[in-house]
Amino acid sequence: MLKDTIYTINSRDNILFDLLQQFGITDKGLYNEIISSFKQTKQILEKKGINYSSLKNALVPQNEKNEFCLFFDTQKTLNPGIYGVEIMDKFIPFLKKVETCSVFHGDFIFWDKHGKENIEELKQKINYINHTELSKTRVFCIYINNVNKSFIEEWNKSLSNYDVYIGYVDVTRTSKLKWLLSFMLGSFIKHKKHILMGHEENVNMSIYSFEENGFTNISLQSILFNIFLSYKIERPVFPGFKLDEQISLLVLNGVIGSLEDYKVLISENKFTYLKNDKKINLQNANIDSLSINELSSLIKNNLSKNYIFNFKEAPDGAKCFGTIVEIPRKGKDNYRLTVAMKINTKDKVVEITTMY
Repeated sequence: MLKDTIYTINSRDNILFDLLQQFGITDKGLYNEIISSFKQTKQILEKKGINYSSLKNALVPQNEKNEFCLFFDTQKTLNPGIYGVEIMDKFIPFLKKVETCSVFHGDFIFWDKHGKENIEELKQKINYINHTELSKTRVFCIYINNVNKSFIEEWNKSLSNYDVYIGYVDVTRTSKLKWLLSFMLGSFIKHKKHILMGHEENVNMSIYSFEENGFTNISLQSILFNIFLSYKIERPVFPGFKLDEQISLLVLNGVIGSLEDYKVLISENKFTYLKNDKKINLQNANIDSLSINELSSLIKNNLSKNYIFNFKEAPDGAKCFGTIVEIPRKGKDNYRLTVAMKINTKDKVVEITTMY
């Protein structure tokens, strides 16, 4: 039974769940394995002085914070053969300015059959600091979540003369570029003075200068890190990648399923509450004039456009979760709402509890 809040379950790139299903494991058996592995993860973290709940802001999207991706021209580094070391040496000291965050890093891939499309998408989005012909170099990128805009302002000011640094993209809101990045990069967590990553021992296997910058390396089994401590960059539920949603629903209900099969409801009392207590949010999203049915339909239509997180059991036994819904606004950035819901598997109903 789900007693603790599980902030995220990442099965996007994990073949374990596929293999277990192929070997005939039941939904109940898979559920028990996941809950057991989560308890093990929490225990390992506690033994190493980390409270799982303190990592929440690195593991789920934060509406009041930003996400940025930084891009670098590897051919301009002093040693293009180990460009990641030089670039990360510039970046790691800036992590001291952030309490808790997830960091992704790796090459921006644009040499496959979709390479031209990928590089054009980057060209359209990037804010140049030092101009580079993107299609003629290997681009390295660093993606960071849960930061303020002041972080990127200070970074740009400090690195403006570092010609390896090409520029940045604000990837807080949904975009094709954000989806592309979600397929490319590996991650670690920075929490206070600690760097958390997947490995069997507390050693710095990344060759980056964490210890030299005053950080302590904390590691746990990669399979546990990848499932429970790997932030999921937001993207739609694409065909062929539905297992991630199915496993998320399994954690809630003990049964694999799809949100496509559920009806979204808002009770009359809850609708009144939203219209009164969440009036400003609805107005900012330009949806304050929607009827109860129109608002329900809006949420339903957006469920497949993102993933779900914050899996927990309410005091009354209700199984709850959240998601991010982005509302397009004419002439403005999309407005992001966190929508909290509870699920009724028997009646195939998802009921809205709040949004903010």
